[in-house]
Amino acid sequence: MLLLLQSQSGCEQQQPATASLQTAQPQLAAPPLQQELYIWQRVWTAEHPQALAQSRRHFSALRILALQYMATAQGPLWHQADVNMALLKQDGRPVTLVLRLDGQIPKLPQQQLTGKLQPILALYQQAGIQLAGIEIDYDCARSQLAAYRLWLTQFRAALPQHIPVSITALPDWLQSAEFGPLSAQVSQLTMQLHAVLSPEQGLFAPELAKKWAIAAAAQSQSPLYFALPAYHSALITQTPETTAQGSQAAQQSGAKQAGVEQYWVESEVPLDIKGERKELRVDPSLVQQWLFWLQQQQFANLKGIVWFRLPLPSDQRSWAYATLAAVASAQPLKADLQLRLQKTPAGFELMAENHGNLALEFTDPIRLKANNCVGADALAGFKLSQQQQTYQLAPTTAVQPLAANSSRTLAWFNCQTLQLLPET
Repeated sequence: MLLLLQSQSGCEQQQPATASLQTAQPQLAAPPLQQELYIWQRVWTAEHPQALAQSRRHFSALRILALQYMATAQGPLWHQADVNMALLKQDGRPVTLVLRLDGQIPKLPQQQLTGKLQPILALYQQAGIQLAGIEIDYDCARSQLAAYRLWLTQFRAALPQHIPVSITALPDWLQSAEFGPLSAQVSQLTMQLHAVLSPEQGLFAPELAKKWAIAAAAQSQSPLYFALPAYHSALITQTPETTAQGSQAAQQSGAKQAGVEQYWVESEVPLDIKGERKELRVDPSLVQQWLFWLQQQQFANLKGIVWFRLPLPSDQRSWAYATLAAVASAQPLKADLQLRLQKTPAGFELMAENHGNLALEFTDPIRLKANNCVGADALAGFKLSQQQQTYQLAPTTAVQPLAANSSRTLAWFNCQTLQLLPET
């Protein structure tokens, strides 16, 4: 857990010396920040038991996507997540149900939402799951905050009084005089610090996040959390010609306009869209440095961090769990590349293993000495060249980083003998 440390002022005046001895008062540290975790998969799979089990050591509570109200080309659509209730009961941690309401919907549902939420609440309660509350995730425009505050008041009145209601918030809301009164309407507020800028600006801007954190701590009238990223995404750009030839998924997902081009953001769900993909990565070391900065602040209403999102092995755009755990618990970050040759019936495979807790970027070529080869080829975006009995495997721009605690086959060789050469 991260500790919110109390900094000491260097401007205290010296007290006059006295003949009596005074007992030194112990320095009191702020309580540890809570570490919570979003689970954002619409359908829970066989990967969730292990993922939840390993997360218990580092994260004290869960926030689960329970219900979505989405805008589509055919109109608003409800989607209830398929959650493994027995697994949550076994896990035992407090659970906050997240209601994701599409910010593009002009008018929020009231009675319809309450009607759909009541059986969900009953389902969780009957399963014996410890409900910590309901979180509304609604990215409304700053100009609509007054209407949103009124809607929250009405929504809260329709729920059982013992269920806390919280919201997520956007940094843009800090510019409105409505932010303080809005925060006063809820039991807690989570300020989202990722994916709040245009995609061209990236997923996380540490210096801006510091300014937003300071402003949120000063203006929020309820307990405060910060939501941080543990994932990356991709920006898919299409020209008008490509868009005209695009897939049905592209037509339905709703593109963002950017001049004469259109773009989509691809995250945990792959999009069947043709176009140029640009990876939007978040450097875990930058997030960890931001957390070190946060430790030095004295935000009286700050309660914790919420990480987006629970990593699954099949989620290729999330950090590896080892990376998330290291960042959250302030452990040193390091990639550790180990290369090995694996014997096959046809010859050899070159395997790369990352034994560290940080994704590994391939930058240097790999050299091998071979004898009596009849064939060889590079895989995973590498380029293979040969000069006499020496092969060189060089990374290209298509090579993806190797996640922590993972392995990948880089090439195969149909050779009688093969050995790795030391780096030059």
